[in-house]
Amino acid sequence: MLTTGTSYFGNRMLDHYLSDLKDMKEHHCNSVLHCFSENDYFFYKDSMKDIVAASHDAGLEVYIDPWAVGGVFGGEADWRWVPKNLETSQIRMDGKILGMACPNQPKFREFMKDWIRTALDTGADIAFWDEPHFYLPGWCGDPRDYWACRCNVCQEMYQAQFGEPLPLVKTPEVKQFQAESLYNFLREMCITVKEYKPHVRNCICLLPYRDTLETWERFASIPELDIIGTDPYWLWGGDPEEMVRFFSDRIMECAGKHNKEGQIWIQGFKIVKGKEEEVSKAIQTAYDCGIRNICTWAYRACGQMSHLRCDDSPKVWDIIGSSYKNLHQKE
Repeated sequence: MLTTGTSYFGNRMLDHYLSDLKDMKEHHCNSVLHCFSENDYFFYKDSMKDIVAASHDAGLEVYIDPWAVGGVFGGEADWRWVPKNLETSQIRMDGKILGMACPNQPKFREFMKDWIRTALDTGADIAFWDEPHFYLPGWCGDPRDYWACRCNVCQEMYQAQFGEPLPLVKTPEVKQFQAESLYNFLREMCITVKEYKPHVRNCICLLPYRDTLETWERFASIPELDIIGTDPYWLWGGDPEEMVRFFSDRIMECAGKHNKEGQIWIQGFKIVKGKEEEVSKAIQTAYDCGIRNICTWAYRACGQMSHLRCDDSPKVWDIIGSSYKNLHQKE
């Protein structure tokens, strides 16, 4: 079955969502990803139940996303739990407290398990693990050679694993340690999902960094994982078709080896005027690579969000809809 979808955020008023839902259907979406940020977790739990129910009534499959939760997942949302639990913060190599959670901290993992239970109580079908990561200096405007985490837990775990103190420079052993830490964190989250709601599927979206490709198969091997994907956005440079083809092929390899479904997210934000057709070509490229789960970030090409909107968001959104229609006609 071909899945075509979009992400949705920025509105929690049901009557407005019902109108947007009709628009999604008219643009040939059969799935929707709902961001479930810390703001939603603390203040919109029941509102999100209504929104998820409406999505199901319209025949859409629903993903639920820990959008920027703890600063560990991708997303343009603020987080509030870590500032109240600073002892769970990542510590940069120069000793700075970063105010984003360390995936190795047990207290943060317990918070995430409560997030899972709350998020799945909305009725969502799929838990979407959105770009899980340790501190990324580029995202914070810091020098590239900065890194984290050197919190007490990371230091103890590294010492136990390698028999020596966690160094101040990011060695290959540190990279290996962090990759395995993220694997263990995601495995625990995926297990928690299956234990709480056995019918709910797990999906991971890996950051499209070529220097981390060797870790992808490790994530794909998680037994409780059902869908593996990535988001080869060309915003930061590169040819859209080449990027989408390269990462779609890698996803198809990992998915095929481990009996998972492959997913690709297409850039539907910050598209400059005159480049709108790149979105259509990127969607077609993913499909030609064998991907049958194709989504775009985000609804209406982020027209409501000044930081991410395209120069002509309505045009991009209509191109997404027509591209999806063409794919469904091929199936």
